[in-house]
Amino acid sequence: MKQHESSNQEEVHQLLMNLIAADFDTQANMLRCVTTPYVVTEKVSRLIEEAGMKSLADDPPEPDDEVVTPD
Repeated sequence: MKQHESSNQEEVHQLLMNLIAADFDTQANMLRCVTTPYVVTEKVSRLIEEAGMKSLADDPPEPDDEVVTPD
């Protein structure tokens, strides 16, 4: 089974070889940036808000600081 495993370096080499062999449009498609969307859950959102409020309570803003409060 070990002989079928490939290292990251081999995988990158193969991807580059495929890229070089492809036509321009295919290369452009292969190189486009693809991001995986994610959703911030309500629980995580609340944790972030609580941490921010604690930070403000621990170190209040200076009188001349601009503070924007959410509506």
